[in-house]
Amino acid sequence: MNNKVAIFIDFDGTLYDNHTRTIPESTIETLKKYHEKYDLFLSTGRTKFILGPLSKYLSLFKGMVLMNGGYVVYDGEILRSDEFEKEDVTSLIKGCIEEDIILALTTPDACYINLTSDLTNRVLDGSDEGAIHDVNGYNYDLSLPFGMAWLLGEKENVVRMANKTPGIDVVPWGHYGGDALIKNHSKADGIKTVLEHLKYKPENTFAIGNGDNDLEMFSVVKYSIAMGNSTEKALKQATYITDDISKDGFMKAFDYIDKVVKENC
Repeated sequence: MNNKVAIFIDFDGTLYDNHTRTIPESTIETLKKYHEKYDLFLSTGRTKFILGPLSKYLSLFKGMVLMNGGYVVYDGEILRSDEFEKEDVTSLIKGCIEEDIILALTTPDACYINLTSDLTNRVLDGSDEGAIHDVNGYNYDLSLPFGMAWLLGEKENVVRMANKTPGIDVVPWGHYGGDALIKNHSKADGIKTVLEHLKYKPENTFAIGNGDNDLEMFSVVKYSIAMGNSTEKALKQATYITDDISKDGFMKAFDYIDKVVKENC
């Protein structure tokens, strides 16, 4: 059995401040301080081509749970790489056309989007050069290994579209946009892949997040930590609430982890 402590860490709103579009300095220092003491795993809805300012710090992580659990890498080895069924992609495209939603279908290495604009450029800011492809309408290549999608549209449109695509799970981001995921897949599935592969003790597992797409992640670890800037659902489900990302919340989360490890692990 693995006696190390495993910590699964969300990106947006946890490591990355979407308001300032930076990673707080205290967050960077915390990662540097703890990456040898604990096994750190990035756990995000993003994929590897859009990690932006975190790219230079990826060596501080033991592995990555990307695409909301659909793509998992440990020590350079791909442990999991899930794909939509072709008929589900077709259904998703049809629903987005009907609801006037901008659709960004993603593979682990690239994004294929039906419209580029100032909005989509902001959403995709931090992407690797050459990773974003304009498909000129909704002309997607269905032979590509799409494993996730981002939906850019008003919440009511996204919700209506979700009702038209029963083979896909849709997680709204808030008032605008959302994730389209393989049915019944979540960050929890990716984390389970890591836990099974590396044999961590359940009592030695933590997660830090702030969004609704972190709820499943919280459910498969012993200790869940919500940032102060979290959604209402994340705040309710977490076993501990730290401070806001802008107030050294990430650093304070590790003060709590240290305390728990000292007392229990």
